[in-house]
Amino acid sequence: MALDGIILTLNEDKTEYTVYKALGGISGNIEIPATCNGLPITTIGYEAFKGRTKLTGIVLPDSITSIGRYAFANCTALKDVTLPNSLTCIRQNTFENCTALTNITIPDSITDISHYSFSNTGLVSIVIPGSIDCIASYSFFGCTALKKVVLSDGVCSIGTDAFSGCTSLAEITIPESVAVIDGEVFENCTSLTSITLPKSLTFLQGAAFRNCTSLTRVTILSRISYLSDGIFSGCTELRDVTLPSSLRSIGRSAFQNCSKLQNIYYDGTHADWDAIAIGTLNTSLSNAKLHFIEKCIYGHLWNDGAITTKPTCYENGERTFTCTVCDTTKTEVVLKPEDHPWDSGVLTTPPTCYEDGEQIRTCPSCGATKTEVVPKPEDHTWGPGVLTKMYTCQEEGERTYTCKICGEKKVKSVDKIAHKPGPEATDTTPQSCTACGEILAPALAQQKDTTGKHILWITISVLTGLAIVGGIAVISIIRKRKNAQ
Repeated sequence: MALDGIILTLNEDKTEYTVYKALGGISGNIEIPATCNGLPITTIGYEAFKGRTKLTGIVLPDSITSIGRYAFANCTALKDVTLPNSLTCIRQNTFENCTALTNITIPDSITDISHYSFSNTGLVSIVIPGSIDCIASYSFFGCTALKKVVLSDGVCSIGTDAFSGCTSLAEITIPESVAVIDGEVFENCTSLTSITLPKSLTFLQGAAFRNCTSLTRVTILSRISYLSDGIFSGCTELRDVTLPSSLRSIGRSAFQNCSKLQNIYYDGTHADWDAIAIGTLNTSLSNAKLHFIEKCIYGHLWNDGAITTKPTCYENGERTFTCTVCDTTKTEVVLKPEDHPWDSGVLTTPPTCYEDGEQIRTCPSCGATKTEVVPKPEDHTWGPGVLTKMYTCQEEGERTYTCKICGEKKVKSVDKIAHKPGPEATDTTPQSCTACGEILAPALAQQKDTTGKHILWITISVLTGLAIVGGIAVISIIRKRKNAQ
């Protein structure tokens, strides 16, 4: 079935539709409807929009729960994508080579990002929600414009080459939830300058940071026991490395071609260091100065702290912070409030129309009270008013208003109404108001003398030659106008 340049197919149960294919001429921004013929559209099929190079934007409805492999691959003009909260998975190669796609919001409903899903796109930054447990291999491979990555708490694993070749990547946040970094995750990330591996990390495998040529500082907080072959090889600007006392072996060429390496900060003893098995091609490591540390060399990594002494209305409190590396603590003053956190108050003397009232406000922290003036209203609080004198078509009426607070009254006039015209005038009967009897229009038989001096209303009888004046027949009365003196 075709729908605005899109071919839909029914599933076997004939209960839902899949977007099977977009026709070749599709272009611009499109919005997929939620239903067709009363049935939901739930799936974007395999290669449905692949290679549609004129497609610039797409909005997917909340009925979509799955996007197939290569669904939008090679859509090189695609720059605006709205993913619904109903979506749970982004499959392999979904947005591969979408070079115009610079930004996308991944909803919290997504639990899986598959291989190559955003590889070689134009993304500049990305936030991975904590609902995603694993970032699959090559997910963001070759995203050369990608500058910032935020991994939310909840992400546990980063697959091999997930961010490899992201040459603009300068900032990445790795949360305490990450336990596994596998393979060449950040290989050739040539703009990355520093990295901190959290305590939660238990598995660090492969040449994860090979050829990160701007990397100057590495801090490993986890208690890993092994650094794999080539893990920091080719990091030509690397100067400072902090290593844990849990290390038992350092692999072959782990620090090969790290010619600027100056300092190794090690939190174990000299005997512990001597017991580490160090592989070949690690001359840079052996030439660096070894520091045995008992505290954080670059400053403590403080947690968010906890209130240990609650501030009152009269005294400052205290917050205690703990270093996540060495458990050192520090305290900071929590300033008392500038004023009591007063409640909304209790009205003790209601204001009247002529005098201010009073309310008492209480501080819920210390129980202090204060009295505040409640200003009297600027005007009486008038009720809706009662009609006390009926209006007519000849006379205005009156409406009396009473103040709800003090009972004072005021009277306002009510405009008189328009006349209620009766039947239209006839030859002998004028038109009158049916309410008050006032003549609104004279009988048609009356005529007005155009001079305005002498007025005589007459009806000439054509048949008899008689004049009717006031209902009395006379013979040919003609009132002549005297010349003005």
